[in-house]
Amino acid sequence: MANETAVSPAVPLFQKAHARMVTLQRVDEQLVTLLEQRKRILDELRGVQSSINEEFERVTTMDESAPEKILSTIADITRGNQSATAGRIEAAPAGRTATEREEALA
Repeated sequence: MANETAVSPAVPLFQKAHARMVTLQRVDEQLVTLLEQRKRILDELRGVQSSINEEFERVTTMDESAPEKILSTIADITRGNQSATAGRIEAAPAGRTATEREEALA
């Protein structure tokens, strides 16, 4: 009977091993959850990066006719300013420099 009431030294070791196995299983489950979360975040990040790349492409890609349109607009503005300036200079009093005539008209 003395042997029945005595606890074997192996019992606490088995209990400790079981507790560690349960803890290890929980850690593994947490790792799986974290790795799945990491994968989702990486996928979202790649999607955002793709959107950024598309936006940069859209902004930096120029219409082929854009340079011609821009130069044409600049030329029209320049021609318009020259004719307006020439009209003002001619209307200014004689005997003054072009700058003085422009200032007099201002």
